[in-house]
Amino acid sequence: MRKVKLLILVIMLLLAAAMPAAADTLYSVKTEEDVWNYLKKLSEYNPAQAEKAAKFRQAFEMIEAQKSAAEGAKTTESAGQAQKEQVDVYKGQELVRSVVFQIGLNKYFVNNRLPGYDMDVAPFVQEPEGRTFVPVRYFCRALGVKDESILWDNESQQVSVTDPGFPKVKMTIGSREVYSDGALVPGVDAAPMLVPPGRTMLPARFTAQALGYNVTWDDKLNLVICWKGDPGQAPDISAVRAELSQWEWNETGYRLPKKDGTLIKEVWSNGIYWTKAGLEIDSGRSEMVDLDLLINALDDGGTLEAYDQAEEILASRFGQEFAGEVMAYARQKKSWRDMCRTEKFFTTPTGQKLRVAMGEGTNITVYVGGN
Repeated sequence: MRKVKLLILVIMLLLAAAMPAAADTLYSVKTEEDVWNYLKKLSEYNPAQAEKAAKFRQAFEMIEAQKSAAEGAKTTESAGQAQKEQVDVYKGQELVRSVVFQIGLNKYFVNNRLPGYDMDVAPFVQEPEGRTFVPVRYFCRALGVKDESILWDNESQQVSVTDPGFPKVKMTIGSREVYSDGALVPGVDAAPMLVPPGRTMLPARFTAQALGYNVTWDDKLNLVICWKGDPGQAPDISAVRAELSQWEWNETGYRLPKKDGTLIKEVWSNGIYWTKAGLEIDSGRSEMVDLDLLINALDDGGTLEAYDQAEEILASRFGQEFAGEVMAYARQKKSWRDMCRTEKFFTTPTGQKLRVAMGEGTNITVYVGGN
């Protein structure tokens, strides 16, 4: 503001000489509007000074713009600090923290944020009880439990959660007895279990409740939703729902973009379709091929998002670790000229063969059998 006042004074002093009749009004200039009126009088009194007046006005507006930008930056900084404090509060468990898992998806979502966090094993539903099981470490981590507070006793096959910010929880593989701060959690009808490659899976509802969380189920998208706070006030997970609603599972166990969804650019009559990111998908299973993906090189219309989409599709069927290994090789191709006529075979966790072939683009083929 001090700079603006100084500029006004300079304008007045410099222009007063050019318009003596208006010099006596110099000290009556107090507002921005007064400045513009003064400049207008100058132009009328001496047309030769009009160009100079316009330049002074331009300089004044530039300073005003800089001042507004500085104030905007200050506001943004304040908003950023507020957001940081809110995140810290979430970490401190002082506000509602929401966690979302989807059946079959190797990823979970915290506080309605995308793109989510990867897991090396996906939640599943155990029949006949229809209970959802989630990996203990990722589940507790998502709820805010520190890794070092998740303990495993191999001899007793017991899982303990001892984080000071939560009730102390104990459960044993194969047993339906779940304890929270020493008290037996009522109504537990599903027991923790071990699944390959040695992951401990816990019943989501009873574990979350034992840790002091509310739990609900979204049967449209097969979501487990956990949150802290008022049981009657479910959290906002609109961003997560919008993202997950663009994908669907096919009959062979792949999670694919919906053909009629917003991720899709074009669908061909033979069933092959392209995403807007540039991933070609052929999920029409044949006698030999289970799935076929094609990604153009980055300098030939391909995108990094297309590689990410391919990895997500593979992870849905074969797990994040295997999908990451395959795509790390596929991402080595930066140009359509690179690695042409090279290929590499992988064996999926299900025993199927997967081939990555480099031509002008990258072709990923999953075969039906192991040959």
